[in-house]
Order: sequence, then C-alpha cells, then structure tokens
Amino acid sequence: MTNIIIRYNKKRKKIKFGYLGRLSVEKNIDNLLKAVSLLPNKVKEQIELCLIGPITDSVVKLQKLARKLKIEENVKFLGGKYGEEKIQTLLDLDFYIHPAYSDVVGISVMEALALGLPTIVTRTSHISYFNESNAFIMVEPTAFDLSRGIRTAIDRLDDREQLSVNAKNLYLKQFNWKVAVELLINEYRKVYI
Repeated sequence: MTNIIIRYNKKRKKIKFGYLGRLSVEKNIDNLLKAVSLLPNKVKEQIELCLIGPITDSVVKLQKLARKLKIEENVKFLGGKYGEEKIQTLLDLDFYIHPAYSDVVGISVMEALALGLPTIVTRTSHISYFNESNAFIMVEPTAFDLSRGIRTAIDRLDDREQLSVNAKNLYLKQFNWKVAVELLINEYRKVYI
C-alpha cells in the first residue's frame, strides 16, 4: 500500500473528508456531524464528509441528526466498502478523519497512513503519541475542536503532499508487522535476560 501515490483532484469542487468504520455514537460520529454544522457557511460550501461503514439503525439516527443540523448536503453515507473498492474510496478522499473518544491505533487509521492520506486524529486515540511526526493534525474529540481540525486541514491544502509523505513514513516506522515483531522480540529479550 505504501507505494501508492496520492493524486489530488484539484478540479473537484468539494474537499473530501472521510471516516471508515462503524458509524455510531460511541465512535463519536455525532460530534463529527456537529463539527460540520459548526463550520462557517463559506467553509461548509467547500467540503463533503464521506462516512464509510455498513448502514445500520445507528446510521439511520445519524442521518436524522444530519437533517436536523441542516448538513445533509455535506454528508454522504456511502455504506460498507471492502477490498479494492474500500481502497479506491479512501484514495478518493483529500483527508481522513478519526474522531474517536478513545481508541488504540485503529486499523482504519493505519490504512489511511499507509495510503498516505493526510489525517485528522483525536488526542485521545493512541496515535497522538506520534504527534511530533507531523503526519496528522491532532484535535480534541469535541465538536468544536473537530471543526477546528477541518478548518486547519483546509488551511493546509498546500501541505497535503508533505503530510502524505510523513503519514507513509510514520506507518513504515511504527505500524507494520516487521517493526512490531522486532519490538516484541526486544521486549522478550529484556524479560529473558
């Protein structure tokens, strides 16, 4: 995956943000929707939020929330995507956004990093330990701060290529099996000696 080069569609009218995973309140998707609603109208006109995950009863509630917040034009519920279709859907994004209240480094975040997607993550997810890598934009898991993160990402459109390189480098240095196995072996050696 890391040999894929992100090609940004500069002719596209909307900047695409996306999330991949279970679409539910406990994943903080409601605050992500509220974050979009807090954006100034001028910014709202520029963005599209693509939510990728199976359509469930929770999604129906989130769709109602989007209508209530008057952002249904900004939010696309794309349903579940798998295999190559999932990768292509992720590659069509300009930014990945992970709004977790609390999370280990989720597989979807690792996929986004491996693809070189510029990413917005919450401080309360374990990836925040790697903030110095300049591979992502870090925010708090509140609607207000997620909204700030989206605005920051838009302000950093010209930095996407560098964020992409940094994301891939972080993945290669921290989140692949070879590195994980070596770290695990080193920990076992410490205990054994």
